[in-house]
Amino acid sequence: MTCEESLAALCAGMDGEAGREELAEARRHIAGCASCRAEAGRLGKLDALLAAERRRRARWLAAAPVRAGVQFWLGPALAASAAALFAAGLCLERPWKTAPRLAVFAGEVTVNGRPARSDQRLPVGSKVTVGEVGSATLRYRDGTQLALSEKSELTYLGPGRGARSCRLAFGRVLAKVTENAGGLEISSDLGRARVLGTVFELCVSPILAGAAMDTPRTLRLAVARGRVELLLPGQPPARQVIPAGLAAKVIEGLPRVRGCEPLPAAEWQGLLGLDSAPDFADARLPAEKVPAGAWVPRWPGRHGPTPGSRTCARMAYSAELGGGVLLESFVGEARRRAAADGGTWLYDARADRWKQPTAAVGGRWSVTANQGECWDSRRGRFLCLRSDGPDGTVRISSRLPEDRGLQPIDLRSSGAPGARDYFAADYSPKADAVLLYGGAGGNSETWAYRCAADAWERLSPANNPPPRERHALYYDPSADLFVIYGGEGPGGVYDDVWVFRLPGAP
Repeated sequence: MTCEESLAALCAGMDGEAGREELAEARRHIAGCASCRAEAGRLGKLDALLAAERRRRARWLAAAPVRAGVQFWLGPALAASAAALFAAGLCLERPWKTAPRLAVFAGEVTVNGRPARSDQRLPVGSKVTVGEVGSATLRYRDGTQLALSEKSELTYLGPGRGARSCRLAFGRVLAKVTENAGGLEISSDLGRARVLGTVFELCVSPILAGAAMDTPRTLRLAVARGRVELLLPGQPPARQVIPAGLAAKVIEGLPRVRGCEPLPAAEWQGLLGLDSAPDFADARLPAEKVPAGAWVPRWPGRHGPTPGSRTCARMAYSAELGGGVLLESFVGEARRRAAADGGTWLYDARADRWKQPTAAVGGRWSVTANQGECWDSRRGRFLCLRSDGPDGTVRISSRLPEDRGLQPIDLRSSGAPGARDYFAADYSPKADAVLLYGGAGGNSETWAYRCAADAWERLSPANNPPPRERHALYYDPSADLFVIYGGEGPGGVYDDVWVFRLPGAP
């Protein structure tokens, strides 16, 4: 047992938390180590002084006369005593009380090069290494767990700035962070993951055996629940928020995240410890079975040709054609308009298929060039969304169709989304709500504006599309689904399709 482990066990014994064998081993080490004996003597004196002070104040309170003449100073004295004891407790705070314990399940596991023991407390600076075959778990007192797989090395760095810190040299760690945890940060040479209340997996691939020493390493982050902020090295550090349902990849030598992509069903199952994957992870889920409150990826390419990757896209639902018409988009530097060059595309959300209709595209469309306006069919008005207010938040206002020359009237909505450009939104008459997604500066946030309540609601979907801007979003009443297509983000220009069923108002 090392000096730090012995002193940690001694302090745990003073608090009544150490086992008999652990405490006996610590005392044997302290008896043979001069520096530990001196430190143990100091800690013992502090503990004795605090115990004596508690006994003295207990006797004083028991003997204090209860008279009306002294009641005016008894309350302040009790408050001062409590404050003094609280301050003493802060002064005696021991960092190892918040240190995790190590649970070894199988294989070769070492701590600082020595064989690990079951339920071993980890002092700051402890390096946990898992061999060729094995696994180990770091368990915090609040329930947070970090599970290390084989061929992994993790160093416990202790409490950081508002977060507990670890460093993953190589290997894979599965983190399950409780909602009431004080935060967690796992760093590596390739980036840092800062999380709160989430389930995620971080993997750093080591240099392959026999490969050149300059072979790029890869960091992969897969988020199954919550949100993770990924910070890349540099001045200033590049930040990318990865929401639930996505996996991001960082390649050594590249200054940005490469490829935010949906989690496969098998990864959902493994990360969450489920017997089967969630419904929203099923790529073949029928439209009528799409659950409310989760973005679900669609795969129309398996049914036929698609428009491909496009940005600055606009789409609107056509009841005559039975789907969402791609009105306008950019393909590279070329601008495409519906029916202008024979390139009309229509997406059928119920069949998950792109079509090229032969009928003429017409009708009145309820979206503008920047997707900032939608048609409120219940009240016969336009809802205008702009992110140019004095506070930078997204303002929502309304105007009547005949008032195109007049300024829109601001609604008194509360809790508006933060400033962003190139977002997309549309209105659902069934839910009487507007759904807003993404935008530059908005990452992958999903917001709902409830028209009846005149209030914004920040949603937390169980699954999310990759962050994007300049994308198309429209509501399909026949399927009761909002549909997202295209746009651009960290992974380039997208060609994917996602659908969302809005849950009822809380």
